[in-house]
Amino acid sequence: MASAVSTGEMVAAVLADLVGRIEQRLPAAVEDEYDGVHRLRTSVRRLRTALSVFGHHLRGRPTKALRRDLGDLGALLGVPRDLEVRADLLDDLLERLELGDLRADLVDPLRLEHGGAHRTFAAWSGGAAAADLRATLAEWSAGPPLKRPDKPAEEVASGLVLGQADVTLGLVPDVLAEASPEALHELRKKARRLRHTAEAVTKEPVALLGADVVDLGAAGSAIQSRLGDHRDALLLAEHVERTAPAMAPYSAVAATARELACEALAGLPDDVERLAEARDRLR
Repeated sequence: MASAVSTGEMVAAVLADLVGRIEQRLPAAVEDEYDGVHRLRTSVRRLRTALSVFGHHLRGRPTKALRRDLGDLGALLGVPRDLEVRADLLDDLLERLELGDLRADLVDPLRLEHGGAHRTFAAWSGGAAAADLRATLAEWSAGPPLKRPDKPAEEVASGLVLGQADVTLGLVPDVLAEASPEALHELRKKARRLRHTAEAVTKEPVALLGADVVDLGAAGSAIQSRLGDHRDALLLAEHVERTAPAMAPYSAVAATARELACEALAGLPDDVERLAEARDRLR
């Protein structure tokens, strides 16, 4: 996309691309193909992020309604996806600990629960709510409800990316001091939002900004990934402690999961420094 395009053209291109990804990825998610639910959930999250980040250039009422509906879909997808992640992580952990005989007690119930959660999503996908959402998405893809569309896109995009970087880095001192699961999760969400914003304006079909913004998005992605690994391991430990007998070898599984959660945080200060350096290069 040429650098002289307007903000309206940029926003319309980003939204149409994300709507297309959702439509493309829906069938695989309904069929529960490998990574299908995860890919669809990611696309839904990216579209919600775009609606929020570009909110000053979209009419408020329809944008709020679409974000709400996408949030409902994201929550519906989140149940089977989180169960899938937990089962896979637990399966790997049992293999590492040579405790494969515990799979029937620990992993199989999660797989069974995942199947039920996926069937709930699949049933939704064939209903009226899904049809209404897809019709709304098609309307937005054809022509989103823009406002203030004539501003130069490159200037607006740069400001949005820097704003997300500032928000993310602004959380860091309190998060590192507190280091609570809730604070770390909030930082993860902000880093993910930064990543999605940077990628929206550096990748096709927009591709307005260059390598420095790519680096900024990569730094946000590193924080998101690290904190995601931490959260997944911590939630796994809590799940085992809550549902399994308080005895060996189950306690060893929970303890190892907590060790993995701690290990995931070891490089966080370095990731934050990388993000700060990438942000400063754009000043």
